[in-house]
Amino acid sequence: MPVFYKKTQRRNPLDPSAPKKWYCVLRRVTKAKTSDVAKAAAITTTANPKVVEMAILRYFDIIIDLLKDGRSVEIEGFGTFRMTANSKGTDTKEELNSSCIIRGNARFIPSAELKERLSRTEYMDVDELGKPTKGNQTKETKKKK
Repeated sequence: MPVFYKKTQRRNPLDPSAPKKWYCVLRRVTKAKTSDVAKAAAITTTANPKVVEMAILRYFDIIIDLLKDGRSVEIEGFGTFRMTANSKGTDTKEELNSSCIIRGNARFIPSAELKERLSRTEYMDVDELGKPTKGNQTKETKKKK
């Protein structure tokens, strides 16, 4: 199944006077939830979908715990999670301490394998949905000819 995109015209924020250009903006069809992922994984294994879902949720807890321990977490073939932080600036090094940290953030760096597999994605213009393609004409289109 292709990933859908919509054509959107945008200004260059660095040069607002420049003419607008057209860009592809990806559109998701639906959101897959943890239970959906678990059901899909259970189809290819002998595991019960609920057991798989519990394992996925536990997996997330473990990743969070490892990040909070100051470690990065590499999921081979998928990518690496790491933690960054937003903090307030101070005038001197001596004034800087952990109370200056506003929040921690999770970052994800996709692996080369994930990037390569995603590079094979097919895309389809949302505006082309429902339009007949060669060999896929509707009865109405055939009658018009």
